[in-house]
Amino acid sequence: MKPILIVIVVAVVGWLVWERHFSRDARIDAAYRTCMKSFGGEAGTNGGATAPPAKADDPAAAIAKGMSDAMTSVLQGVGGAMCGAVRDSCRRDFDGSICQAALARYR
Repeated sequence: MKPILIVIVVAVVGWLVWERHFSRDARIDAAYRTCMKSFGGEAGTNGGATAPPAKADDPAAAIAKGMSDAMTSVLQGVGGAMCGAVRDSCRRDFDGSICQAALARYR
């Protein structure tokens, strides 16, 4: 009885590891998350762009902050669109050249 239970537990753990790390869907999702991180698509990040702290009525600081916010939004929008297109392409044709190039780049 004990060897059968051990085999069942090992099989279940192996299946769970496969599904979370090595299956097609897991590889596509990992590439998508990495792609979004590279474009600053996570909430709370601004892609490294920082504006100087705004003083009371400093118009230059306000313009710099506005430009920083605008660039962050554009970068996140473009990154989200590109990463979403790559994810959809991989779901349609996993063995295609676009998907394989994206998987190689965003490991």
